[in-house]
Amino acid sequence: MSDINKRLDDLEKRVKKLEEKIYMSFDTDELLNKAKEIIKQYSEVSASLLQRRLSIGYSRAARLLDLLEEEGFVGKGEGSKPRKVLKK
Repeated sequence: MSDINKRLDDLEKRVKKLEEKIYMSFDTDELLNKAKEIIKQYSEVSASLLQRRLSIGYSRAARLLDLLEEEGFVGKGEGSKPRKVLKK
């Protein structure tokens, strides 16, 4: 059993490192710049808008919205309502 636990711990560490790499790559992701260009055209934006315009999945679109919020481009999320565009 200890061998299995050791392997699981090793796999968890590898997954964590990969997640950190993915997270860091989002900050410099070219899609973020494309998303900024897209939101300039609207007064409100949503993950589904970014999904359609960028041909990406929901998780990635939602993460881009989070990054745009951190940078002050869009307001806070209110459930399923679109977010207000703060910077154009």
